[in-house]
Amino acid sequence: MSNGKLTMQNEEISVWNISEAMERASRLDDEIKARTAEIIEPLQAQLDELKEQIAAAVLEAGETLKTQYGRAEYVRGGERATWDSKALEGYAVAHPEILKFKTVRVMEPSARIKFEAKPDALSRSDSA
Repeated sequence: MSNGKLTMQNEEISVWNISEAMERASRLDDEIKARTAEIIEPLQAQLDELKEQIAAAVLEAGETLKTQYGRAEYVRGGERATWDSKALEGYAVAHPEILKFKTVRVMEPSARIKFEAKPDALSRSDSA
C-alpha cells in the first residue's frame, strides 16, 4: 500500500472502488472456506471417530497411554468445588454457615489426546 492505494492483480484499489474489491475478496474468502470444508470435513469425521475410540480405551484402562505418536491422557474424575466470588474459603473455617455458598460438581473421568511428531516424519518433511 502506498499513497492510499493497494494493487490487486495489476489493478489499483482506491477508496472509490473499495466496495468492488471487498466484494471480490469476500467471494474469494467464501470459496476458500467452501473448498477447505470439502477437504476437512471427511477427515475431521474420521479423526473424531478415532479420538472417541482412543478415549474409550483410555477410560477403560484407567491410565494414561503413551505411544511414539503421542499420548492419550487419563484425567481422573472427582468432585470439583466452586465458590461464590464473595465467599472466602479461609473464612469458612471459622464460619461454617457460609458453606451454603459452596457448589460441588461430580466430574466424570475423561481423556486428553495429544499427538507428537515422530522424529522420522520430521526428517522426511525437511528433505521434501
